Amino acid sequence: QTPIGFVALVIVPATIIIWEELKLIGAEVASFAKSKKKNAAVLVFFVVLGLTGSTYAQLADTEVSAKNTLAASNDFGTIVPLYQSNSYTCASGATTTIDQFGTVSINPGNSRLFLTVNLEDATPNATYDIWINQNPGACPLSSPSFSTAMSTDSNGNATKTFQYDKNSSATSFWISAVGGGQVLRSLAVN
Repeated sequence: QTPIGFVALVIVPATIIIWEELKLIGAEVASFAKSKKKNAAVLVFFVVLGLTGSTYAQLADTEVSAKNTLAASNDFGTIVPLYQSNSYTCASGATTTIDQFGTVSINPGNSRLFLTVNLEDATPNATYDIWINQNPGACPLSSPSFSTAMSTDSNGNATKTFQYDKNSSATSFWISAVGGGQVLRSLAVN
């Protein structure tokens, strides 16, 4: 549950196992090559192909996960603040960036947007609509993307994850959380 524990209990043992397997594969390849068989090049080719395939599968992963402490790629989205801001621009989102009321993680995947909205110290016991703005193409919006989507607790806190269809022409993405007498807007993610 902590970064040090994750590294000590997962990353280090996995690295040791992978290293040992690579040493065994290297020894097998060397042994095969020493036997002067003509197919040594073919074996090396398939070993490299296998390693490349498994590496590509990891690097091309589009799975989304929230609340991870360690991340090797942008699969987990970009976290931007939510500000009390009545004004906005479609290209950049909130224009008033003084009072912060939480964050949003925005991951513009291939055809879907993945968002985790985290309201903090917003209006207690209030309901918020979520507006997902995409520029160009879906900004400004005429109605919320998710109506009455989030309800804050007695401290004004709430967290919820959303998925939404991505506008194929959009290059910047941001949200508004409207409710409890507040208009909270994020900065845009490109």
